[in-house]
Amino acid sequence: MGIYDKLEEIRRKPEHIRLRYVWSLVAVSMVLVLAIWILSFRSSQEVAAPAMEGIDASKITDQLNQGKESLQNATEGFQNAFEQQQAAQQLQQDQQKQQDQAPPGSNVPDASSVDVGNTPDLSGGTGQ
Repeated sequence: MGIYDKLEEIRRKPEHIRLRYVWSLVAVSMVLVLAIWILSFRSSQEVAAPAMEGIDASKITDQLNQGKESLQNATEGFQNAFEQQQAAQQLQQDQQKQQDQAPPGSNVPDASSVDVGNTPDLSGGTGQ
C-alpha cells in the first residue's frame, strides 16, 4: 500500500476520524519542532559561554556610565541653550512692545539692535 492509497483511504473516512489524523500529525510535528529548537538552543549556549569569558564587565559598566554622563551633559546644554533663546526672544518682544507704545521720536532702542549676550550658536558652527 503506497502513500497515495493511504491518503485515499483517509479521505473516505468520516470527518471526526480525519480530524484525529490532523491533530495527531500536528502534535507529532510540534514535538519535532520543539526538539530541534531545544537542541539548537543548547548548542548555541555552549558556543556563547566561552565567548563571554573574555569580557570584563567593569569596563562595560564604566563605558555605559561615561555615555550616561555625556548624554546628561548634552541634555543640560540643550536645555540651557533653549532657555537662553527663549529669554532673548522675550526680551526682543518686550522691547518691540515698548517701541510700539513709545511716542514717535522717543529714544527706545530698536529690537534688532539688542545684544542678547552669550546666546549659543545653534546652527552647528563653533560660535566663534
